[in-house]
Amino acid sequence: MSGKKWRCAAPFVMVVPVGVCAYLNEPLNAAAESKQARVLPDDPYFDLQWGLHNTGQEVEGTPGLPGADVSAPEAWDVCTMPSSVTVAVIGTGVDPHPDLVGRLLEGTGTVGDLYDSLDRCDSGTRVAGIMGAERDNEMGIAGLHDTIAILPIRVSEACTTTPAEIAEGINLAVEAGVHIIVVPVTVAYTTAGLQEAVDTALDADVLVVAAAGNTGGDETRYPAGCEHVLAVSATNNQDTLADSSSFGSHIDLAAPGWEIWSTTTGEDYGYGTSTAYAAAHVTGVAALVKGCSPQLSANALAQLLFDSADDLGLSSWDDHFGHGRVNAEAALSLAEPPALRIVAVNPLPQQVPPEEVATLVVKVLEGSETLQPDSVMLAHRISPEEFTMTAMTDLGDGLFEAHLPASPCETVIEYYFSATGIERTQVTDPWNAPQAFHSTMATERQVLFTDDFEQDLGWTMEAQGAETTGEWERVEPVGTTAQPEYDRSPNAGTMCYVTGQHTGGSAGTADVDYGPVCLVSPAVSVGTLDAEVRFARWFYSSGGDDPDELTVEMSRDGGQSWTTVETIDSTDGWEFHSFKLSDFPDVIGNDLNMRFTTSDPTSDSLTEAAVDEFSVTAILCSGSGGGADGDADDNGVIDLDDYAILHSCLNGPAVPSGGGVCDVFDFNDDNHVDLMDVAAFLTVFDLAP
Repeated sequence: MSGKKWRCAAPFVMVVPVGVCAYLNEPLNAAAESKQARVLPDDPYFDLQWGLHNTGQEVEGTPGLPGADVSAPEAWDVCTMPSSVTVAVIGTGVDPHPDLVGRLLEGTGTVGDLYDSLDRCDSGTRVAGIMGAERDNEMGIAGLHDTIAILPIRVSEACTTTPAEIAEGINLAVEAGVHIIVVPVTVAYTTAGLQEAVDTALDADVLVVAAAGNTGGDETRYPAGCEHVLAVSATNNQDTLADSSSFGSHIDLAAPGWEIWSTTTGEDYGYGTSTAYAAAHVTGVAALVKGCSPQLSANALAQLLFDSADDLGLSSWDDHFGHGRVNAEAALSLAEPPALRIVAVNPLPQQVPPEEVATLVVKVLEGSETLQPDSVMLAHRISPEEFTMTAMTDLGDGLFEAHLPASPCETVIEYYFSATGIERTQVTDPWNAPQAFHSTMATERQVLFTDDFEQDLGWTMEAQGAETTGEWERVEPVGTTAQPEYDRSPNAGTMCYVTGQHTGGSAGTADVDYGPVCLVSPAVSVGTLDAEVRFARWFYSSGGDDPDELTVEMSRDGGQSWTTVETIDSTDGWEFHSFKLSDFPDVIGNDLNMRFTTSDPTSDSLTEAAVDEFSVTAILCSGSGGGADGDADDNGVIDLDDYAILHSCLNGPAVPSGGGVCDVFDFNDDNHVDLMDVAAFLTVFDLAP
């Protein structure tokens, strides 16, 4: 028996629906015939994915053993609509491959540029493809779980890592609320901190899967060797241990890891051999099972994978294959189905049109219970109000429809779904609602200006005083204790504006002294529309009798007057700040400039500032005077015909409340159509498709 310890693990009793797993009891050649007869994905490289579907196809000159795979197509037949599951990939990063569109969350890192999660060594992108490449898209390969959400956490700067960096990655993943963690990278030793991170994950009901290592011998690598980690060795297409795979008393499961075809960096595909890819197969299967049986705990999920694995090598557990090679169909068939399961038919909206009803459709899948009639409900609220329960309309075939109410612009709507089985078991989506819920915002927005500072878009720098140092510069920053080493842009971005850039010396070599030094944005045309201004800023000031400040100001009159937006005395690294123009109703004008200013009047402080990721986004549904939108002829298009009508309204009498066609031009709701409204109309006209 394996020396690894699992908490609360108990064997499962296998309950197999008639006909679901019949091929398991057939001779091997009959199983292969069954595989060949199935309807397979239309992904052109699927035949190269022997790890998912081994019919005996030759790989790199070696014929395969039919059935030596994870039984993916059979598993997809058992569970056709798995719920989305979030998996963290803690390794070398993940590139945004075309076959992974819509699956990657914004990642992070524990080394180097913490906002860069791009793949350094190709491994993470391969792992992501095995688990979640889009299926049936006539492109590339098929992933095990087609609606997976993948959170990349890069812990490797140059294809190597440390226990502390992996531990930090695990802790970040747990804080992000993932369901499963896979660690495809390995280290030769462990630490108390790494084991503590693993224990924290299990306490949070998060399963941790790790690659056994690629030493080719009986050597323990970590975190695979940690307690409560599911350690995975690699098999080849003959169902024997891959030559390069590590093995030993810590092994829990085996999975295909030899010559695995998957997504690669550079938006390509290729073969690769590693226990990392074996761990990806196990994680993909675990995600699929979790998506079909959301009620499974991390311990129960691990035990189920053990109990359903295909035994290889010695009877029961052995140090090459653990409990055996993972089998997705057997695991799904062994799992006790939930009473019911609620699955969104389409991706749930992040925003909905303001003042309009939004339609949501879900499918309720029956499991151990049939659905109680009239029990599918939508709960919604505008926080902090109480949830309002609304019965969903039965569309037939398990589909149910409901509507989020029309809500004012910029309103956040929180909601969840519930359904009750005939035995009165209630299930929700999210599973732990109402403590957790979905949310969307009623808004209509248009980006007016965005700048990640990778190019010069016209910012200006000003410095006062002959002895002033530390002027603003657009550069790739050189890190010090007072200044960021990396910009705030995700992934490939490198440039930002900083004060006092230098290439050597102490932290104060070129910091801000005297001043002030100012950074001024180019003018952004906003008219009279409301808009959200968002930016990342860094500010450090220490020492001296009077620590300095970074002042952020706005102007809408060409810089003749400035209004303070915020004053910062310090930040904890890069921090974002945002505000709406409507927060400052007394500041008017059609063009917006922003100014970032700091100084060190007595030169006795270490003072540095930085700015990145600046954007101005129009809130088109806000401040529009009771529905003013400029579409006077109500044809859905804002065009020159509307412009002509605007002129007749501009030259006419005052617009009373309910003043007919001219109401659509009264953007500032002052009962007059004047030059301010003309400016607002021109802004909308410019934004019109």
